[in-house]
Amino acid sequence: MHAPSWLIKSLRQVLSVGLLLAFFTLSVFLPPAQAQNLKTELWLANEFQLTLSPETDPNLAWHDIIPDQMRFYTELQEGPVFPDIHQLLWRIGPIWNLTPHFSVAAHFTNSAVQNLENRRFIEEHRLELEPLFRGKFGEQIGWANRHRIEYRVRADNQRWRYRNRLALSFNQPGSDWTPFVSSEFFFDFGGEGLNQNRSVVGVGYQLNPSLRLNLSYMLRFVKQSGGNAWDPIHVAFVSLSYQSKEGGVFQMQSD
Repeated sequence: MHAPSWLIKSLRQVLSVGLLLAFFTLSVFLPPAQAQNLKTELWLANEFQLTLSPETDPNLAWHDIIPDQMRFYTELQEGPVFPDIHQLLWRIGPIWNLTPHFSVAAHFTNSAVQNLENRRFIEEHRLELEPLFRGKFGEQIGWANRHRIEYRVRADNQRWRYRNRLALSFNQPGSDWTPFVSSEFFFDFGGEGLNQNRSVVGVGYQLNPSLRLNLSYMLRFVKQSGGNAWDPIHVAFVSLSYQSKEGGVFQMQSD
């Protein structure tokens, strides 16, 4: 495992874009008086995508109904006071790859968020619809624009939320390293409006054709409840993703 010269150049590009994202989010969300109140978190995530029915023949109409993949996702968030668990989350749902540049996923998500004041966990159920657009700028820069519509249910309320994430990846054919940057905005329809932003800079390493390790830094801003102030949070994010390359669970021969 070695870092070629192109990776160093790409990391410089990613760092430059990341600094611009950080400068933008700091200038928009962070008043000077809050600069001394930074918090830190550690996020650990795993994602498993099982191939169900890849498109092998356009004459197989049942491929349009059966999903292409099934996603299983878990996430643990620790902090801002270690070793307290901030949130536990798992997500499951199908993915349909409708075109090479557009896919749709549907999820059921369950999360438990700890209230640091009384140490109690608040459980939340979500129904999510996730359209994803993707493409390339040239041969080495990939982009992905993810939209997620969430219906969130807690014991005391129900609300809608919309999330929009734009990500750029810097790819090099033949290399296992992929630097990336992203920024995501959260819009709450329960009266809070724009209430969160996550800007990320990181690098992924392809351990094998199916398994990838991602190491990233996230600058996260969360709007304080009932006010216009924003809490800035530094996050170290480590994730492991697996996407099966098999022919598919529901594979069958064409008639």
